[in-house]
Amino acid sequence: MYVVHRTGTLVRYVYGPADLFFPREATFSPDGRYIAAVDLGRQLIIVDLATLEVRHPLYTQTEVRSPDWSPDGRSILYSRFYAGNPATTLDSLGLFLLDVVTGTTQPLRWGPGPVFSFYPRWSPDGRLIAMDESVGGTTALAVMNSDGTGHRFIIPVKSLQVYSSIDWYRPAPGGAARILYWHHAPPVGPYLINPDGTGLTPFWHRIESEGFLSPTGVEYVRGSPDPVSRWWVLYVGLIEDRTDVALRQITRYEPVLLTRE
Repeated sequence: MYVVHRTGTLVRYVYGPADLFFPREATFSPDGRYIAAVDLGRQLIIVDLATLEVRHPLYTQTEVRSPDWSPDGRSILYSRFYAGNPATTLDSLGLFLLDVVTGTTQPLRWGPGPVFSFYPRWSPDGRLIAMDESVGGTTALAVMNSDGTGHRFIIPVKSLQVYSSIDWYRPAPGGAARILYWHHAPPVGPYLINPDGTGLTPFWHRIESEGFLSPTGVEYVRGSPDPVSRWWVLYVGLIEDRTDVALRQITRYEPVLLTRE
């Protein structure tokens, strides 16, 4: 796992050796000191970026998905999915909070039926949580208060609808935060919507499903082919620059040549 500075001038190796597609679903602590992510065993890990110490703050017989660090740095929100263990109970599936200091966990949203959310995300002020939510094999977009109360669907359940890559767009100071999500059914693409379900509008940048926004609300990251190698690399652009004139490439593909000794 590597950390790349937003300018592309510094690349740090912080965790390894890596497995295919893991670690993944990383989230920074608000102070930038730690990264929480999911390892190959679908368990939560925390990496100290100063010492490179790796620790497992909890173990569960379920799968951990999509951790997200709270804005105040005290908690990590994450989902638990069924992993095939027959001893799994419905109350062990759903959304949970990990207290970073004490290491204790508490359920936030669960049962009586299975609750599945691939992309739960805190609002910038920590008051709300936005998430995609699987309901009877279909998906809805939902919002609830940070304590699990006030759950409501802002895009109701519809067949053949898939929402992913939930994030929050943080506009200029004084502006209200909006939810960014990726819609996989036609019309495909990223969209913005207010937490009350109003103001649905396409996001004005061509951003792929793995793209995300900066915590400041100023920049965004997207993956696109390198103009020379055609390998997928990372680009950073200004959210308010709708022309993408300031879009800059921050990573590149460098093949390693193996020599025979």
